[in-house]
This record gives sequence, C-alpha cells and structure tokens, in this order.
Amino acid sequence: MPGDGPDKHRAGSSAAAKAAGQTPGAQQSATGSQQRCRPSPLRSLTKAGQLFRSVGLLGLLVLTTPTTADAQITFTLTNFASFSAPPTGVAASSNVVVVSGNVGTQEYDPTTLALGRGYANSGGVTDLGLSADGLKTIELKSNGAFNIFPDSRDSIGGGNINGANSAVAWGVSNSFLVGGSEYLWIGYTDLSANKSVGLYNLTGSAFLGASFTFTSAQTPSGLGNYFLAGGSALADQRLLVSFSSNNTFIQFTPGGTAEDSYFWAGSAGDLQDIAVLTDGSTSAILYGASKDSGTGILESGAFTIGAVPEPSTYAALAGLAALGFAAYRRRKQA
Repeated sequence: MPGDGPDKHRAGSSAAAKAAGQTPGAQQSATGSQQRCRPSPLRSLTKAGQLFRSVGLLGLLVLTTPTTADAQITFTLTNFASFSAPPTGVAASSNVVVVSGNVGTQEYDPTTLALGRGYANSGGVTDLGLSADGLKTIELKSNGAFNIFPDSRDSIGGGNINGANSAVAWGVSNSFLVGGSEYLWIGYTDLSANKSVGLYNLTGSAFLGASFTFTSAQTPSGLGNYFLAGGSALADQRLLVSFSSNNTFIQFTPGGTAEDSYFWAGSAGDLQDIAVLTDGSTSAILYGASKDSGTGILESGAFTIGAVPEPSTYAALAGLAALGFAAYRRRKQA
C-alpha cells in the first residue's frame, strides 16, 4: 500500500542485514556507497526542485507584498489661482477645471489655471462634477437634487438622490461609465444625520443607496473620484473625500475602506473639495478648492496613482508559487 511503503522497506532492510550478519547502519552505508556510484533520479529531481522552490517562494513573496491597488499619492504644488467668492466645489476634465460657488461658476485652463469664463449657475450649488465625456456640468444642490447642463446652460436632465428635500447633499463626483451605464457618486447626510456616499445610475435614473457611511466624528465637505490606472470596473473606482475641518482628504474604495489619508499641502484656507484628472496611466493632477476668509483659492499639483494588476499576473505568480511549493514538499519527503 502507498501508506506503508517506506516503513515496510526499512523493516525488510533491517531483517536482511541481520541475516547477513551486518548491522542495519552498515547495510545502509553500503547501500549509500552504491547509490553514489550512479546518479539518482530522485536526487536530480530534488536539485531541480530547489530551483523551482526558490522561484516559488519569490512568487509567494510577491503575492503577499502590498500591490499597486492602493494608490500612492505624492503631491507637489504647481499652480495657483484666486477668486473673490468662497468655493463650494471643483471638478476637472482634460478640457476644463470648473469651480462652483453658491450662485456663480468659473472655468479655468486645466494646465495653467488661467481663467476662462464665468457664468451664473442654478443657485444653491453645494458641489459639482463633470460628465464622463467632459462636456456637461453636473450641479448638486443641498436638497439632493442635481441638474446636468451642457455648454449652452440649458438643463438637459437631472435627478434626486433620495426624494425631494429628504437629504442634505454635500458632494458629487464626475460621472463615469461601467458596463455601458453611466454612474456618479453623491455624498449626502440623511434624515438620521448619517453622512454617507451613495451611487446613482444616470442611465437608469435610479439612486442605488448608500455604499458606505462615515463615522460620527468625520465631517466631509467634498468628493472627487477616478479610476485606478488600467481599470474600468466599479471596483477600480477610488473616491477622494475632503474634510475642511483639518485640511485633509482620504482615499476610499467603493466599499468604504479608507486606504490612505493625506494633508492638503495648499497655501492657505480650508479645503472644500478635491478633483482628480488622470491620463489613464499612473500620472495625474490633483485640484483643490479652498475657502480663505470669504475668498477662494484653486490649486493644483502632480501626483501618481496605482495601477490595477492584470489577472494574468496573479495567475502566473500563483502558478510559480504552487510549483515551488510542490518541489519543496518533494524535497522534504526525499
């Protein structure tokens, strides 16, 4: 039987040694001398296994090392602009950076922050975002209602996150496409005073409810979002939530896991909102709108983000790890 092979072999060898007038140790020594005279297939396999073991353990090390799914942000301030009214939100695309106030909105060049045009908004705007194509502005009001405006400033749609006047909304993201549908994130405080982030399906005109809720000690003021480099699934979205009380922003997963917390390295004021502009790789620009004694400050800085590891990478590493572990077990048994 497979289970008793080694013990049975040892017992037979001992009996044969005693019959020949030899001690078991002497018989084993003689057998070892014979084995050294010709290569052992098992020994050759073990040497090869040592190589695979090294590769496999390296694979295990890589698998247990933190991956680039956690975006690492290095902030370096590059540009600065000021305006006469306190801001309520900021959004960015490759074409424009838009800053909202309570009754007015201003547009800036995304590279230089040179002022473009200003116009009156729909009033009572608490935050804004841009559409996935970067051509339409999404204005959020405190009651949870939002309107979508093209360049002509004639509303072409909108919605409400939870029924009219049933929530106080404080943040909205840029919209994004997943699986043929367009979504956006909305930050709001519900009637039970819970501060949450929820998902809205623009294509289906449906609020999908809270994705996660903050602790009672956290007081968020603004919301930004982006895809991890190479990502296109909902799980690849990352949310940056600003907190004006201590000039910080925290990166969250769609499920509400806080990955990193950063201090806003701006020049002055209280951070009101965050926006992110990526180029699809790990390079991006971070925009922050701050309030300083009744005026506004818009600043930008370069940062890097993580990439989504390819599934084939995980499969290859797992295969190496399994192969190395099998070789290691084979060596131990030998």
